[in-house]
Amino acid sequence: MKIAIVRDTVPKNVWAVYWEQACKDKKLDYKKFNSRDPDFMGQTLSYKPDRVLWRSGNSPRNKVKDEPQRYLLEQNGLRVIPNWSTHWPYDHKVRETYLFNLHKIPHPKTTIFWQEEDARKYVKNAEYPFVIKADGGAGSKSFKFIESKKQAEKMIEQSFHGPGCFTGRGWEKFCLYTQEYVEIDFVWRVIVMKDEIGMGYKANFRPGTLKASGQGFLDYVLPPRKLFTMARKINIKLGFDWMAYDIIWNDKAKEYQVLEMCDTVGQTGHGGRSETLYYRNGRWYARKETNKIQEYVFKLFVLDEMKYKPEAPGC
Repeated sequence: MKIAIVRDTVPKNVWAVYWEQACKDKKLDYKKFNSRDPDFMGQTLSYKPDRVLWRSGNSPRNKVKDEPQRYLLEQNGLRVIPNWSTHWPYDHKVRETYLFNLHKIPHPKTTIFWQEEDARKYVKNAEYPFVIKADGGAGSKSFKFIESKKQAEKMIEQSFHGPGCFTGRGWEKFCLYTQEYVEIDFVWRVIVMKDEIGMGYKANFRPGTLKASGQGFLDYVLPPRKLFTMARKINIKLGFDWMAYDIIWNDKAKEYQVLEMCDTVGQTGHGGRSETLYYRNGRWYARKETNKIQEYVFKLFVLDEMKYKPEAPGC
């Protein structure tokens, strides 16, 4: 069993550090790789690993590099964790929305414009208020609350002729991502690993603020079990290794809806919980367990998936 560990392309490199130690503890053959090395692709393919463990980042400099590298490693027969189906939508609201619509996954009504004339027709008869977001970015940094046609036309001008929409890490042009405004007090964060492990919490908002994506004060209470079942079904249908979902209640539509999703999560949110759910015999069961995401990744996709068996004493 050979494991390739790619240095994290997010700050602190904590996932790769854990995986290296886990390989040492289990006496597994492993090798570390830096995806910024000029011959990263050749070196990784030559090693012929059974698994490639890699936590990517969402800055523009990382995305432009990570996406083709990950895709082509998988196309050349390597099992990259997470797989391309899981990572492809990451930090791309446009991709996520297309997936939601294609697979009839409940999602706030969203219209994406690639032509200025179509956007201008839309705002003439739009239902106000509505929300404008960028394709990339997190923490509501690109969120714009549009209350009038005048505001909407200003954003159209900015998107197609000006600097674009600010994402918190840069500017995006030539696309206008519009979404119905759903009044909410909090977002449920639901994480499901494969189809068997779940964790989550509630992200509350500062009173009196307008928000339309997951950001706020964390409350470590488990989301309703039905949301884990909803997420589990999506994982199975779309072939996700794991996924973190931001889920809201849309009172107007009378349904829970997936706002966004991502495969790369930080340590803070899920790390503050006191329980973890396991799916067994058609039900979710809670355990007093607080392991981190990277620990479950190693167990599920290295040890369990590859049927790891420790050496007998004295071997």
